Amino acid sequence: MAKLPIEQVWVNPDCGLKTRGNAETIPSLRHLVEATRVLRKEKVEYDK
Repeated sequence: MAKLPIEQVWVNPDCGLKTRGNAETIPSLRHLVEATRVLRKEKVEYDK
């Protein structure tokens, strides 16, 4: 993260989600969103 601006960090959810139903896909996407929020928060706190 020290070498890559946070604006260039993207979450790529295309990891087999197309072949799964909503019961698996929705929680997986929620976890990805939460992980993104954690990384962004840690990056902001790191830069202080």
